[in-house]
Amino acid sequence: MTEAPVPILLHIGYHKTGTSWLQQRVFNDPGYGFTTPWTSMQIANHLILPHELEFSVDAARASLAAGIDLPEGLVPVLTWERLSGSPHAGGFDSALIARRLSAVFPGGRVLIVVREQRSAILALYQQYVRDGGIATLEGYLRPRNPAEIPQFRFEHLEYDRLVAYYHSLFGAESVLTLAYERLRSDPTDFLRRIREFVGLGSTGCCGVPNEVVNASFKAGTIALKRWANQWFVRNSLSPGARYYVKDHERRFAIIDHYVPSSWSRRLQDRWAARIDELVGDRYEASNARLAELTGEPLGKFGYALSRPPAVTSP
Repeated sequence: MTEAPVPILLHIGYHKTGTSWLQQRVFNDPGYGFTTPWTSMQIANHLILPHELEFSVDAARASLAAGIDLPEGLVPVLTWERLSGSPHAGGFDSALIARRLSAVFPGGRVLIVVREQRSAILALYQQYVRDGGIATLEGYLRPRNPAEIPQFRFEHLEYDRLVAYYHSLFGAESVLTLAYERLRSDPTDFLRRIREFVGLGSTGCCGVPNEVVNASFKAGTIALKRWANQWFVRNSLSPGARYYVKDHERRFAIIDHYVPSSWSRRLQDRWAARIDELVGDRYEASNARLAELTGEPLGKFGYALSRPPAVTSP
């Protein structure tokens, strides 16, 4: 592997934080100073899928280095949101993957992007259904027998825990945590911070791409697809489906144009209300710790934060 002029950037997610946009429009474009020499399949085969009793740091490092010729002056990015753990499985292996990344790429720099939890949960459920899931929102968020197989856990979105763990492995100065809401409100500033973090500087970069990547379906389309998944989408999220229909995602993208927006808004509002009820103040303390760890003004971006107890006069 050609020696890179700057450390490798390890972009671990989280899910539904603009990852597809970053991967397809920024990290894969030399105009921004980045290159992505590794596919998600390579990342999975060498960093995620090996059993812990079989995992070899040397083998993973050699396999990921083999045949990679990095163009001079570009920052190599190893990017896949699955590196933060699977949200549909409660992020059960997120710490394990972090240890593997630190062992294989000890000099790497880590990018973590978080999203306000209520918004994230709704987006995750919709993605779960798009991927083939058959559970209702209630069933997804409150699974039965979670001790048998990993399933959704609210704790996965207590971001401060994983961020602090990466700080302990790589050093706080080698971990950049940004809010997805910063990307939404000021993409130029968002990209500037990433470029400065890896030593590319804030000038000399092309404009910010504004193409929409992986656009969401309407809530009504999600409801229809959940019903269809149990019949026509056979995968790990719907293993009992009787049939398998190719291109189901593309077919529902067409259907999405015809689903009534009024019905979708009512359904979306109902889901959001139920998520709000289940979340309550669950994330306030975690978000306060995260803001202190990262310096991100999470309150400004709509995150619920716990307040320190008031000091009373004697």
